[in-house]
Amino acid sequence: MRAMLPPGSILIDANGQESEIEGEFIPLNDAANVAARYLLCFRHVGKLRQDMVAALKASEMQLKKHQDELARVARINTLGEMSSGVAHEINQPLSAIMSYNEACLAMMDDANPDPVLLRISLVSSVRQANRAGQIIRRLRELASRKQPEVAPLNINDALRSALDLTKNELAAREVIVTTDLAENLPQVMADSIQLEQVIINLIKNAVDAMAEKNRNDEPMRIFAYSERRGRHIRLGIRDNGTGIPENVLPHVFDPFYSSKSEGMGLGLTISQTIIESIGGRLAARNLETGGAEFSLTLPALKNSHPDAKEEQQ
Repeated sequence: MRAMLPPGSILIDANGQESEIEGEFIPLNDAANVAARYLLCFRHVGKLRQDMVAALKASEMQLKKHQDELARVARINTLGEMSSGVAHEINQPLSAIMSYNEACLAMMDDANPDPVLLRISLVSSVRQANRAGQIIRRLRELASRKQPEVAPLNINDALRSALDLTKNELAAREVIVTTDLAENLPQVMADSIQLEQVIINLIKNAVDAMAEKNRNDEPMRIFAYSERRGRHIRLGIRDNGTGIPENVLPHVFDPFYSSKSEGMGLGLTISQTIIESIGGRLAARNLETGGAEFSLTLPALKNSHPDAKEEQQ
């Protein structure tokens, strides 16, 4: 009866060199069909295993390269959807720059222009120009292979910036926003512009959901607090819309799955990818009182605020 060598069998040659082998014992029967001898057939698998591992790594690298390229194409295809709020709201810093410069020109027409006011206006103009330039640069990075600029930041600051960028749309659609933000939150590691884009996307989705039910007279609620003894930061956005249909809820983060006729179905997918890339989680659920909640949870940066206490919602 044939017998296989056990996995991990080692052959030691006369020089003490060890080689991993695989093989089997083959019986050699005599005239009475009784095993009289056994033939050991084996082969050295070290080189074979190395070649297989190398081939597997090469295949994984090729697959990752392909996945990266698909992700890059997806980012390009979704720039309009993901950055529509940012690109639209870039008119804010541009309009501010125009106003500051016009004010400077008007003051220079005076017989004795106030140098302090001139300086304040020019500094404000430069600050707004830097802000516009940063938005454009990060949008271009979103479509490129360049790695995001991950750095410590306060999630409340990212939220306030996102609200500032969407305030015109919120005002135009008469949406009231209430915030409940815990103070002294630990910092998180994230790319500020990408995190703002995620929050903007969630805000715009909440606005659309509320518009469908004409619930703009009721406020959208946004909260942020620490949980799990300050090890995580949670930010949530609650709307008072129609909620997410139960058959849609499991698929809200699926690529190309959208309930909007004009949507590409990639905004939430990209948002989830951004949050997961920094070790976080993006989740959605329906509320018992109606409407839906989208929340993102990010790991807190250790020792960023050692005295910060866990806040409760």
